[in-house]
Amino acid sequence: MALFVGTERALTLGLLGLGLALSTACGGGDPCDTAVDATCGSDTGSETDSDTATQGPAPFVPAWFFAEGQFGYDATLDKAVPYTFDEGTGAQAVNPAVAITLAEEAYTTTYNDVFTCVVLVEYAGNLDMAAWTTPASAIFGVSFPADSAVQSNCDAERFDQLVWGPDPVAAVSSWTWGIGVKDMSTTVRADLKAAIDAATDVDWTTDYEPYVVGGGFYLNGLDGSEDFPGGFAETAFTSGYAVDGSFAIVMDGANPVRLLANDIVSGTMPSGAYMTQSMYLLSGAESLAGQ
Repeated sequence: MALFVGTERALTLGLLGLGLALSTACGGGDPCDTAVDATCGSDTGSETDSDTATQGPAPFVPAWFFAEGQFGYDATLDKAVPYTFDEGTGAQAVNPAVAITLAEEAYTTTYNDVFTCVVLVEYAGNLDMAAWTTPASAIFGVSFPADSAVQSNCDAERFDQLVWGPDPVAAVSSWTWGIGVKDMSTTVRADLKAAIDAATDVDWTTDYEPYVVGGGFYLNGLDGSEDFPGGFAETAFTSGYAVDGSFAIVMDGANPVRLLANDIVSGTMPSGAYMTQSMYLLSGAESLAGQ
């Protein structure tokens, strides 16, 4: 599998990176109106007196994939836990979760979500540190068990069933997925800094450098591979947020209080809410079609 350096994508994400909510955009189960967006798959046939000519949904051909996630961390228990977040409309419970995004080739030049669909794997409970978590991989990481809840906006009808079978969501979620937090490597730091420096509305020194650490995802299908021998791929940066005693994100007015990067990687990872945001895509999405 090859890495595609897609650091521009990092700039499209909100501060909290809560991009795990499923969208019903074109990549999902409710295709858009082709009068608005011709790239979407929807009925485009015309009705006549004699018959109705309809065209099925446009094919969805994933070429790349990436994974990012979120979890609360309880330093006392040394476990991933749920947390809550209140945007002003009431506290929302947030479970540990990993979102696996399948992306078509066009996504690598547009970063438009119409060329993606998402499989969300979520666990409503506490998770122990994963066995793959080592000093060489992550400070803390979790794997999602087989009884995790799975949601998706992927439309099976748009996938090639000869490749993916009748249920592509089941195929993707059947792998063991995980997410982890780590010290940021020199390469990832340089790529992220270059992307931030090229932007006009964010600043590396004040908005990112003091707060972000490394991160990535675990996939058992990568275990033993040449590029990712332990199964963990450092493909993301991670933001941490302070939580109170009930694991609600602490707010300073309208803004969540961010944890300092040095506090996260100094040896004792503090309790908090952690969110990984992917910077890179991996090729070979079709390899997720079956084990």
